[in-house]
Order: sequence, then C-alpha cells, then structure tokens
Amino acid sequence: MSQTDNLSFRGVERLFKTIEKLQQRLNPTLNIFGVLPTQYNPRNLHDNETLERVRLGLEPRQIHMFEPVNRSTAYDKASTEGRPTLEVAPNTPGVQVYYTVADALIERYAPVPS
Repeated sequence: MSQTDNLSFRGVERLFKTIEKLQQRLNPTLNIFGVLPTQYNPRNLHDNETLERVRLGLEPRQIHMFEPVNRSTAYDKASTEGRPTLEVAPNTPGVQVYYTVADALIERYAPVPS
C-alpha cells in the first residue's frame, strides 16, 4: 500500500481481487505476506479512518498488517538523492518498521541452518 488515503485503499482492494483470481486460475499457493501502510499521518483523521478500514478488510482474509510508516520528508529527500533512507537519515521515524518487515520475511522464508 502506498498511502493511507481512499484511492490507495481502493487500489489495494482491486489488487486483492486480482490476487484471488490468480490463486483460483494459476497458483493456489500464492499468498500475501502482509500489508505495509506508508505515508501515514497519525494526526490526519482521514488517514486514521482509512487505516481502520484496511485493518477491518484484512481481518477476514487473515492478512497481517504491519505498523504504518509515518510520512516524513526524509523519504522524499532520500528518493531525490537516489539513495536509501537508511543511508541518508537512518534515525527517521518509521525506518524501524522496515527492519521489522525484513526480520519477519527472514524469519518466515530464510532456510534454517542445520
């Protein structure tokens, strides 16, 4: 999910429908690891309402929603420089969420050493 606004939410709903069709027609084992809301502003009522709608929409599908990444100009600055935010501004709020997602992916998909 790119943003916690209404149009992004509608896009996610369409993406889920597309994934469900793919599961039925081509790949029944295809699954969604989780959803990561970004560009979230906790002071914005609309962002909070949309985030809650996403959360409610994911519950019946049993899809994990990670904590949202708050909006920060540090992400824009890093993008402009063509460098990762971790390099440009490693202490930016929200960067830790990306570490959480990476850790969850490693935990689930990395081979267990023998």
